[in-house]
Amino acid sequence: ETEVSQHDLVYHLASAVGVKLIIERPVETVETIFHATDVVLKAASKFRRPVLLTSTSEVYGKSEAIPFKEDADVVMGPTSKRRWAYACAKTLDEFLALAHYKETRLPVVVARLFNTVGPRQTGQYGMVMPRFVRQALAGEPLTVYGDGTQSRCFLHVNDTVRALLTLLECESALGEVFNLTNRVNVVTINGNFGGGSYPVSPSATFGQITAVGDPRAVQLALGQYAFGHSSRPNSERSISSWASDDPGSPPPSETEIAPSRLARRRAGRLGLRDHGPRPGP
Repeated sequence: ETEVSQHDLVYHLASAVGVKLIIERPVETVETIFHATDVVLKAASKFRRPVLLTSTSEVYGKSEAIPFKEDADVVMGPTSKRRWAYACAKTLDEFLALAHYKETRLPVVVARLFNTVGPRQTGQYGMVMPRFVRQALAGEPLTVYGDGTQSRCFLHVNDTVRALLTLLECESALGEVFNLTNRVNVVTINGNFGGGSYPVSPSATFGQITAVGDPRAVQLALGQYAFGHSSRPNSERSISSWASDDPGSPPPSETEIAPSRLARRRAGRLGLRDHGPRPGP
């Protein structure tokens, strides 16, 4: 509560991460995701701080309605499959955040992340691009789960950060859910890297489902926000970082995220700055 009370805006990005963790420690996965979100939202509600909650494309489950749209139905697998624990926990996060918005008018925005890529990303938690780059440079076969026909869309971390910061500045975005994705950088393994046979592991079902999102809602909310452009000038830097798997390299410079420094000033304009606890009914 102390941290929340001393800041103007709350960006809740923390979560259980990684296929291995989700498969091997499902209790920790569910409790970590939901309990942390509950704590953050209660503190934000008490001190009336706007919250951006990061969710995931996993909430769409096995839906075949491609590209995924924010108001589309979700299709989950059985609760006996640990693969769905993460998706269901993040879905519950969304329900709780939107319930706070409806019941207490807490300013909340939900952002569903698809595949964020960029410098300093590690393949340790299952992120595909760092793993592909290291295997390709080593002359090794690419490790792909499934038959390679699934597709993914990728958004550079610069675009992701700008969108996250800007969404909470956008009054029309409050109480809404947005895909953070693009239709420019869509990759299908067989289509982009050639066919072949690929290994299968107990975590294979995490890789077999196509996850391509529709970005039109967030583009509309942010004034046709241009996704997909940061990946081009930064691709060499990203590949170099992935090749060495060096998370200790310098983070993005201040100038790379400077366009979102208006958040603090705009909080007052939106009527969101209130240092006292939420008044009772």
